[in-house]
Amino acid sequence: MEVAVPQGFDALTPVQQAFLTKHLGVKAKSTMVVKALPVWMAAREVADQDIDALQKALRGHKAPIFAKIADAGLHGITSGELTRMQAALMDLDRAAPADRPKAAARTRAAMTQMRGFLDGNPGLALLERNPFGLTIGLRQTLGRALAQIETALAGEA
Repeated sequence: MEVAVPQGFDALTPVQQAFLTKHLGVKAKSTMVVKALPVWMAAREVADQDIDALQKALRGHKAPIFAKIADAGLHGITSGELTRMQAALMDLDRAAPADRPKAAARTRAAMTQMRGFLDGNPGLALLERNPFGLTIGLRQTLGRALAQIETALAGEA
């Protein structure tokens, strides 16, 4: 059963809109357009700050291996998951209403790959256990963004 859209619904965040849709049946196709890329980019900014701090610490040591690791950055341990994730979100956010279901499906596929990277890449565990006392929370930060995006996409086919 769909409920009439309350005043101000379009001013809510995508997560809030998805919550109302799921629990109260509120659904407004015209205002349910999820802008997922900003959620991901905010998480990436935090993740990039963590990596930047680690790169500075690595470059502060004379061992050449540390400089090599610092130069690679986060992209050095991925297999393109970050690029595919961002591209899928850009496509989703730009998709016309009729194209959103396909774009949402591609986004979900990219999210599955990203979760596989976050859960299974041994390099992330090494970054988190770095010997410099730096807190590297990539899995948590990016995982939370994926969860937010997934919740926002819950109402889409």
